[in-house]
Amino acid sequence: SVMIGGLLLRPRQVEVIWLLLRGMGRTAISERLGVTGKTVDYHLTDLRERLGVDTSRMVIAWAAGYQDELSVAFAGLQRGGQASPKQDPSL
Repeated sequence: SVMIGGLLLRPRQVEVIWLLLRGMGRTAISERLGVTGKTVDYHLTDLRERLGVDTSRMVIAWAAGYQDELSVAFAGLQRGGQASPKQDPSL
């Protein structure tokens, strides 16, 4: 897991948020990650609940404030799993 903006995110959540922030929709994200649309929905629902927001647009607005951190985490995941230096080794 990786800490972004005070929120501990699972690697898949980092990927979903980053791709959402890049303008991709649910179907495109699911195809890119090789998961079902329901999996994307699950992560978005979890993120909305944890952030205390009602919409995916609000998740995007939150993520916009952490673009640099998300970019580093996403790039690390694409290189083979090292999300960021702020990674929590206990998870």
